[in-house]
Amino acid sequence: MSIEGWAVVATFTFPTESAIAKGKLEAEGIECKVEDELTVQAHNFYSNAIGGVKLLVQLKDVTQARSILVSGGFVKNEIQSTPRYVRNFEALSSRILWVKKYGLAQRFLILSLILLFAMVVPLVVYFTPSDEEVLIGEQWCVDALEYQEKVYKPHTIGLVMSGFYNCDERLYFRDRGEVNFPGFNTRGIGASWVFEDGELLVYAADTLNNVFEGYFEVEINGVYMTMTSENTRITCSKATTIW
Repeated sequence: MSIEGWAVVATFTFPTESAIAKGKLEAEGIECKVEDELTVQAHNFYSNAIGGVKLLVQLKDVTQARSILVSGGFVKNEIQSTPRYVRNFEALSSRILWVKKYGLAQRFLILSLILLFAMVVPLVVYFTPSDEEVLIGEQWCVDALEYQEKVYKPHTIGLVMSGFYNCDERLYFRDRGEVNFPGFNTRGIGASWVFEDGELLVYAADTLNNVFEGYFEVEINGVYMTMTSENTRITCSKATTIW
């Protein structure tokens, strides 16, 4: 790797090594530049991945600079070569227009983050439960029902199986397409449900068909859920056990 008019004459694992060699060359009147030393200083484990800290001199000084470095014991008596995997990475990343303007270390960081993002996002999507899965996996306390702009509180008549939950008036979905609503001065109300094109369709309700049947838009936000149809809005919170 080289900046225009400059060439790498040596690479070092640690910034301190490059600083000593740079000082030697400057004492001999050779202008130097160091590349990637800040990256390696902040993250030592990146050193090998990005080809180490690079010491550069002007092209006209390459031969003299290498001779000084060899005689001073800074490098072996051979032309320093960048590892093949670094050269391959540099060549490949140079083909990406919006990346090639950055230094090798910056390219490595940018592409690593992109790769990490590309790996993590599908996993998050895969393991994030759908609204349907959340509905089936929880029981919901019905806090209020709004029908045609009037608000009603649920009140189930008859036997209510409260179990060990923090509320009696609950809404819960079964994975076989059944849903149970609390009553509104009635017994509990059963119905059938299915998801169609991202919307919840409730049908075949035992009673109060105008209230409970239809297409509902479901919004789940943490422990809260709302179900909204053309005429009805049901506000719920996640039921929790009391033991």
